[in-house]
Amino acid sequence: MNLKQEMSAQQASTNTPQESNQLKEAIAEKNRSYITCIKEAFALFAGNVKRIVTHTWLYALVMGMATALVLNLLFRQTLSDEMTPSALYAIAAAAVFQLLTLTAFQASMMRLVNGQRIAWNIKRSLRMVLLGVLIGIILVVMPNIIATIIYHGPVQVTSDNYLRLAAILCCWYAVVYILCLPMVHTGMRYFILPQATFGSVLGKAYLHTWRHWGFIFTTMLLTLLFTTVIGALLSLPWLITLAAKACSEYGVAVWGDPAGLPSYFPLLQFVTATVSTLIYAYITIFIMFVCLYIHGTINTRDKERKEQKRLSAA
Repeated sequence: MNLKQEMSAQQASTNTPQESNQLKEAIAEKNRSYITCIKEAFALFAGNVKRIVTHTWLYALVMGMATALVLNLLFRQTLSDEMTPSALYAIAAAAVFQLLTLTAFQASMMRLVNGQRIAWNIKRSLRMVLLGVLIGIILVVMPNIIATIIYHGPVQVTSDNYLRLAAILCCWYAVVYILCLPMVHTGMRYFILPQATFGSVLGKAYLHTWRHWGFIFTTMLLTLLFTTVIGALLSLPWLITLAAKACSEYGVAVWGDPAGLPSYFPLLQFVTATVSTLIYAYITIFIMFVCLYIHGTINTRDKERKEQKRLSAA
């Protein structure tokens, strides 16, 4: 029984532990190439859209609305001259709520494949989301520290140094991306194996996974290129509303033009942002399936390597 058949055969309400074990065995039963991982993940997603939506739509909708609120608040702030305390508190509160909804949505995704209770998945999902927030903070803060060290003080972007600063940013983002690659396997392992600890995400399993970094890099790069292009095209309505709002505000501030946007435009922005987030949410589930196949392939290759060593020693 292949993975698609296994997932489709499960009950629509929830997965049992036995079914989850069978699913994990199906994932790990085959050594796949990076192209095969992507193709089979897409086939799995396309063949189970109804079941996926049934189990995740409410979590995705709430997360989409929370994300739309954060995006609109941030965009409004970029058009403002100063950050008021009330605006800062509103953005912070909305961001915390968005992270909580992201945690719940991620837990609903993982429940599809591990069969654990939603509370069990939320607990592990919250830890992974907080780890992601920490990585995001490092991603933003470290380039400033590096530039400050290079220039021996605070840096202002000028026509003389912007290329060097852009190179620093690109190099740093590339380093962080490569360092996060093993977490594709260890993070999935943390959700699938009940006995896996959070420390293993960046522990021994993380170090062991480095031998597969080329396979993970190629698979995820192709997956992200594909999903980014598709997501950007499907999010054009929201991007158009952003451009319209920015042009209107610029005309009012610089040229003194009257604001020509209709009164319902903020609602339109919110709705288009929510829909765009929903699109990215379900693209994320496809990426999760790719990660599942990566996880299964790495497990299979490790077993094959151990077996080859055993036979060689014999």
